[in-house]
Amino acid sequence: MARPGVWRLRLFLSIIFAADSVKSGEAEFVMGEGDEAETHVITSTTRVYVPANVIHCPLEFKRVDKPIMFGHITFAPSYSSTVVGKNPLER
Repeated sequence: MARPGVWRLRLFLSIIFAADSVKSGEAEFVMGEGDEAETHVITSTTRVYVPANVIHCPLEFKRVDKPIMFGHITFAPSYSSTVVGKNPLER
């Protein structure tokens, strides 16, 4: 299960509907967990601004009616990360 995530930088989360369905379709996703969780329903290409030091994970898509592309854009001169606990990429 994903854990809450906090980055020390600003970012935009992008949910982009496929070119042929930009104006039709719906996706529902939940950001955060517990009392801090927020449910969002979108019907068109959307960007979500996340200020620095704000919990924004886990992010779970509950329903996606049309193909989407998901990505993020960060604003920082450099980036580093620290893995806390077991690294899921190590075997």
